[in-house]
Amino acid sequence: MSTQPGDVVLFQSANKLAGLQRGVTWSEWDHCGLVVELYGRRNLHLLESTGDGVKSYPFVPRIRAYAVEFCKYMAIRRLSGPRRRRFRTSMKEFTASVKGAKYNLGIRKLLTKQTFEASAERGFFCSELVAAAWQETKVMNMEKAANQFWPTDFAEGGVVEKSLMTGWTMEPTVLIDTRVLEVGKSKVRVSVGVNPASAAPPIEVDI
Repeated sequence: MSTQPGDVVLFQSANKLAGLQRGVTWSEWDHCGLVVELYGRRNLHLLESTGDGVKSYPFVPRIRAYAVEFCKYMAIRRLSGPRRRRFRTSMKEFTASVKGAKYNLGIRKLLTKQTFEASAERGFFCSELVAAAWQETKVMNMEKAANQFWPTDFAEGGVVEKSLMTGWTMEPTVLIDTRVLEVGKSKVRVSVGVNPASAAPPIEVDI
């Protein structure tokens, strides 16, 4: 299975605050990021909004860092649809427009709908950033504001699946090994000891 721009990576973090968030949202996941393409085809990065703001990181080193230090486990949900030149160009333009934005998960953000322009100025939280990317690239409709989506909404059966535009679907969850991440010839082997019921059997992911 090839990892491509637009795919979403879901995280279950190891810290107590993340555990509290999962409890409040009744979710397996507390963080998410977006696979993007920079500096030419197949140069994959992970676009995230964290306490450091909105940044992109080389995909494999970032996943390895999470596996070693920060996560209990991670998973990929592939986006399936017409990833043609227009989509790839739009995704690169979105990435350029949000890099450097602030991280923001304040009360106002949670209680009011935010436009993309407002969030670009005031900041994004993680799942808002992914939702905004899919909305701006015409993958997902705009019936809900991007800041109304949580990481759990990208899980199987989540509300995001019902918000996708015609022609787009999400593939089953594939877990990434958080014990042994093998990187060679641009391939990450996905095989995991922890196997939540929501996840598909481990497979290899080409990156």
